[in-house]
Amino acid sequence: MKFLSSILLLVFSITIAYGQDSAVIKGHISRLNDHNISIQYKEDGKRKKIVVPCTAGEFEVTLSVAHALEVNIYPEKYFDNAVQIKGSKSYLIAPPLLLFVAPGDVITVEGDAMQLWTATTTGGQFSKQLAQFNKSFVPLTTAIFNLSSKQQNWKNQDLQDSIKKVREEIRGLASDKKRIVMDYITAYPDNLFSLNLFTQRMGGLSTDKVNDIYNQFPVDLQQSFYGTAVKDFMTKNENAALGKEMIPFSGKSLTGEAIHSSDFRGKYLLLDFWGSWCQPCRKSHPHLLALYNKYKSQGFEIVGIAQERGSDPISSWKKAIKEDDINWIHLLNNQQKEKQDLVSEYHVSAFPTKILIDPTGKIIWKGIGNAGNELDSKLAELFGE
Repeated sequence: MKFLSSILLLVFSITIAYGQDSAVIKGHISRLNDHNISIQYKEDGKRKKIVVPCTAGEFEVTLSVAHALEVNIYPEKYFDNAVQIKGSKSYLIAPPLLLFVAPGDVITVEGDAMQLWTATTTGGQFSKQLAQFNKSFVPLTTAIFNLSSKQQNWKNQDLQDSIKKVREEIRGLASDKKRIVMDYITAYPDNLFSLNLFTQRMGGLSTDKVNDIYNQFPVDLQQSFYGTAVKDFMTKNENAALGKEMIPFSGKSLTGEAIHSSDFRGKYLLLDFWGSWCQPCRKSHPHLLALYNKYKSQGFEIVGIAQERGSDPISSWKKAIKEDDINWIHLLNNQQKEKQDLVSEYHVSAFPTKILIDPTGKIIWKGIGNAGNELDSKLAELFGE
């Protein structure tokens, strides 16, 4: 049976690699307990998943890789280190092992299924860069997962005081994690792994910051797959940059009313890109509602443009609007994206994103993520206190 499994795995590997550049990932994972390995990565913008058979913790797979790419490895359906969410079939699962795999690589993994994200990896063109990055990144990943597991256990027991205490600690560590990523990107603008990380973080940065960091990378990296992605991002971002004319839009509102961007000429219009699943978006709504009520009579209008997830986006959208009691105009991007994808056209790559348009139709302010008091200051400047 072991011989047959080896033959099947060999045929499977050859099938994946046929006609393309390839890379091999292999190794041994202890305490896997007869589980398989899940290999996940993106190809042409789409998420791919391969389940690799394991025998006594040993595995080997050959991936087709046209260029260097990020690969995540999980134990498949492995819940020994997970915390089940009370009243649900879902689990808080452990982080994956992060690899950066290039054509021609042979990467060996040695680790423990209970802490696979801390596994030792050898081989591969980017092993040194990844090891340097992981010195700071992995300990924070471990700390956040341990605290999140505690938090979920306390949620299951409805221990609210304990939950609040650990929540702030997790937020602090998550901020440290983001800082470490950006520090690595700016410290090592000479390697492709750093540029790959940058493509994942640029959506939350200002246009000027993206341009500054991109220009630090050498020309050969700027012309790579990831460099081209950044350049494309900047080009699209320029279409919705400050001082540009707003991109015309139309659609049907929550109440079924036909909406067109020209309806708002003569007013200051805020486009609020959000989603019911986005906690920072939802947390911004009470204050945004206060601003709306304060300035509406002076010519301030808001159009909420939601991008929903899940199998029933309409229900999630309507429920969140009702719960947050936000009484401005609402469009659901999911409903109209085949006709006009506003998230794509306005190049929204992080939620929430807020875009302010003046009465002549020009973009005069943009806030990504938690923009602090910037919107308050801008509106006070325009309308007066």
